Amino acid sequence: MATEPSECSDVGVDREDDFPTQTPLYYSEHSDRYDRQHLIQQYEKWFDCRLVVLIDGIFPESITYFEELVFDASSQQAMHMLLSSPGGDGETAVRLIRSAQARCSELTVVVPTQAKSAATVIALGSHKILKGPTSDLGPVDPLLHFESHGLVSAKDIIATLDRAEKAVIRNPVTFPLIP
Repeated sequence: MATEPSECSDVGVDREDDFPTQTPLYYSEHSDRYDRQHLIQQYEKWFDCRLVVLIDGIFPESITYFEELVFDASSQQAMHMLLSSPGGDGETAVRLIRSAQARCSELTVVVPTQAKSAATVIALGSHKILKGPTSDLGPVDPLLHFESHGLVSAKDIIATLDRAEKAVIRNPVTFPLIP
């Protein structure tokens, strides 16, 4: 027995965009993503640029995701990068900024909240930085990712090793570094 397509198969699609037909459950689970895509499209139209959003730590796997976003970018068009990050790997930041610069005519980094450490390197590698009164760039202090502790500042690791070294010097019997 054939049935008519359900009227709610494209629930929530009230814009003129060409979204595939979705079930109500699928749409509700992914509606935030579609809203973000729509906002990105509006921004790109208003500012005549390519907008790339990077809201995360900066680590080697970031390069793969970034390349996925910019593989078809035109070197004749401006690129804006919305950047909010606690930082990460400095070498990855340099690779990301080189990739972005090669794919646009002018690179603008927009910092709505923070761009710390390696994210500061990205911001400094752009042609322009846009930030508001509460936006924050930070010192370049590499972050290391540990599964058990999350992001740890290289400065904190060095300070911990310095404290351990001083403890060994004060009392070498209680805290041997070398067996």
